[in-house]
Amino acid sequence: MGRLVAFLLGPMSLAFLVLSVARVPAGAQAQTQPVAVTVDLFEWGVQPNVATVPAGMPVRFTARNTGAVSHQLAVSSPGAQGAVLAPGESSSFEVTFASPGTVQLLCPIGNVPLLPGSSHRQRGMETALTVEVPPQGVTVQATPSIAPAPQIAALTAPGASEDRVTLPEDYRQRFGTFYVFDRSDNRQVRHVFGNAQALSARAGQPFPHGSILVMETWRAKIVDNQIALDATGRYQKDELAGVFVMRKELGFGAKYGPDQTGEWEYVAYRPDGGGFQTAPERSQACAMCHLVTSDGHKDWVVRAGIFFSNPQRVLPGILALPRTGGRGAPFGLPPGAAPIALAMAAPLVALGIAAARSGTPPYSVYGNPDSASARAAGNAIRSGGSPGRTIR
Repeated sequence: MGRLVAFLLGPMSLAFLVLSVARVPAGAQAQTQPVAVTVDLFEWGVQPNVATVPAGMPVRFTARNTGAVSHQLAVSSPGAQGAVLAPGESSSFEVTFASPGTVQLLCPIGNVPLLPGSSHRQRGMETALTVEVPPQGVTVQATPSIAPAPQIAALTAPGASEDRVTLPEDYRQRFGTFYVFDRSDNRQVRHVFGNAQALSARAGQPFPHGSILVMETWRAKIVDNQIALDATGRYQKDELAGVFVMRKELGFGAKYGPDQTGEWEYVAYRPDGGGFQTAPERSQACAMCHLVTSDGHKDWVVRAGIFFSNPQRVLPGILALPRTGGRGAPFGLPPGAAPIALAMAAPLVALGIAAARSGTPPYSVYGNPDSASARAAGNAIRSGGSPGRTIR
């Protein structure tokens, strides 16, 4: 009898075990296997191979750059993002969504304040992805926090680490003001200087070889948690935070590969001039920024329109020009001084207009733009900077 019971219970036990395994929710087994999603990035779109993913399960995003410039995949919630990818590269990261809803897949490159329409996302690199309810039996363990995205790797092209830009000596005395721009979003003043070649550039034409632009980034002075303004309504400078230099020479820029912006190269220097803030081999990020905030029509110079849009730019500190900051006295001058200043400026205005009509750069009124007297005169009349407004 005992042998008969054992014979009958054996198959029954095996059948019970099979039924128990079969009754495990499918989602519980699948939970260990991430859902694979491939996302193609290109100019200017984001194309996933699926429209929906489940909540509560790991989703492995594989981003592929099928475009011609650098791109990066980011997920709006919970804020995950992958590496910056050169054309042809790919990378993966995993996210577990906490609940059903809709998230955005996008490229965050070029997200620069005060320059609307400049980022890859604003150019169309964004699409919605639907997150559905989790499968039955899945325990939701959402992604808690996202590690910072990998840094852009150092350039490896021949000569990539060589500083061919260099920080010009005495540029404040030797160069003229290209423009001054007050940034309200981060409480900074951008003062850009240009050498004679850069200042001779014409709108719609490439900057000549040998052009150098030096941008000083200043923290604005804060008094009682308010930005302090000078007599003309401009932000007062407080502390120099960095010096950024871009230089154009024949054959420059090739080391940036697909992120090349004409024949410009970039380096950022410490305020004391004692070293790099952004070394030459790390300057691809600079090229990428110019790639998305400017274009070939402006020869990749950001806010060049501020300089080119002012036909009377020989007298930016005297003429009544738009500016950022509060309300200053008329023409940016002390009360009662405007009529005297305009009377004194009239001959110079006439000369500037005549030069503009003749096609000769206004600075040639003072003869050789490289001469000491020309630089002194140019610096004096340009000391007020340019209008503090964004012109793209």
